[in-house]
Amino acid sequence: MLALPLLFLTEKFRQLVPVALRAWSILSFDPYMRDEEIQTFVGILVKTLTACGVAVDNARPPILARWDARDVANVQVGMRTAARAAFDAGKMDPQLVVLILPAKDARLYEEIKRWAMMAGPKPVATQCLLKTKISGERAERGLPQYCQNVRPSHASPGSRPSTDHARADPLDWSP
Repeated sequence: MLALPLLFLTEKFRQLVPVALRAWSILSFDPYMRDEEIQTFVGILVKTLTACGVAVDNARPPILARWDARDVANVQVGMRTAARAAFDAGKMDPQLVVLILPAKDARLYEEIKRWAMMAGPKPVATQCLLKTKISGERAERGLPQYCQNVRPSHASPGSRPSTDHARADPLDWSP
């Protein structure tokens, strides 16, 4: 697999420039996933992203665990809280929110993607992962390969424009 650095299309020059992953967070919608499991996954994810050429400035992103996904309003609040946590961690617009889903759920997936594109102050890159793929005995042997597929969506050429500067108004991401 070809290693691509995290790239952003700059507004000023309309070219791709490498940017370190700094403003990101983890949001788990699985009520049974333990904090240790999430931290182990984050460690492997950071190691894999670094090996693939993605610079990770923040190796310990904020983790929001056991968020209730049964109500759409809770999903929206969870997404906004995760985006705010990413903003607070990186002091810039959220670059990525990694979501851990308990099972395949089209309604939850659609609500996450809808919020990420339209409901927040700005679009937020999201990556939805299944708990069964990142936790447990079955996941251990395939986790590094699964993590290689978790490259942020804006890490490839032709992705959405983004700015890489500090925000003047941090209240845009308040819950």
